[in-house]
Amino acid sequence: MQISNAGDQDKQEILVNNRWLKVISENLYLPNGIIIENFYTVERPAYSAIVPIFLNGDVLLVKQYRHGPKKDILNIPMGALDGTEKPFETAQRELQEEAGYTSERMTFVGTFENAPSFLRLECHLFLAQGLREHQASTHDQNEDVTVVRLPLSKAMAMISSG
Repeated sequence: MQISNAGDQDKQEILVNNRWLKVISENLYLPNGIIIENFYTVERPAYSAIVPIFLNGDVLLVKQYRHGPKKDILNIPMGALDGTEKPFETAQRELQEEAGYTSERMTFVGTFENAPSFLRLECHLFLAQGLREHQASTHDQNEDVTVVRLPLSKAMAMISSG
């Protein structure tokens, strides 16, 4: 635990600090003068996410257990930037590792912040086209991933229905 106290005004306490997560408690001073004491901010490493689309319009998803919601979910392939890796390199690596595919055209869509009210987490989004099966996925040993190919319209209907 690390505490910075240059007066109550700048109070900051780091509650967790490891490779995957940093949790900070601090006094938050809003532009309108309101002070929120002991506001918690969570920092996570930046990641790349990939929307893999086949020529016929099918989308490639990965199904895996996620402990936040405590259930299996369908998601697009994604993963944290590794060291000095660039977001594009991460996208290529994660598509191959999680899904076993490579892409002839990887297009950068944009970067956005997830839940920016309390979370510092940058996502670099890519569209992958010209998909080719490369080899069996080589995901981490602590991941149980199933690759799922669906028509985009079915995936969108599943999103709409929760």
